[in-house]
Amino acid sequence: MKNKFDFSEVMNKFEHLKRDIPNVLANQSVNYFKRSFQKQGWENNRWKTSKRVLNGGGSTLVKSGALRRSIKVRLASFRKISITSNLPYSKIHNEGFNGTQKVKGFTRKMKMPKRQFMGVSQKLTEMHRKTMMSMINKCFK
Repeated sequence: MKNKFDFSEVMNKFEHLKRDIPNVLANQSVNYFKRSFQKQGWENNRWKTSKRVLNGGGSTLVKSGALRRSIKVRLASFRKISITSNLPYSKIHNEGFNGTQKVKGFTRKMKMPKRQFMGVSQKLTEMHRKTMMSMINKCFK
């Protein structure tokens, strides 16, 4: 017996993909960014070890785990996926900082090395591509 190609079933699966793919890719991104904390670096670049760690205290960028936990999906749509951290110090750690910072009523000079944990990544883009192709191929099975 020959199987018939059911175009309406394939189109129905594609409609579900429009909702599912952004959520899958967004969650994949969050997990990828959180793995930076385990690897203690971004891509193939290890973070500069913090003074706290050099003095025997935990891991770089992990004191309470709040920064890692703050990485969340802000928007997941077919047009745009946005991952964010709502902590005020996340940008300084991710991008680095050299300048004057206001701290509890006074200002101080500070130099924070860049310890990137989120951003554009060729590895993540390739993971997304493979995930999308796998999901699309399932529509025809």
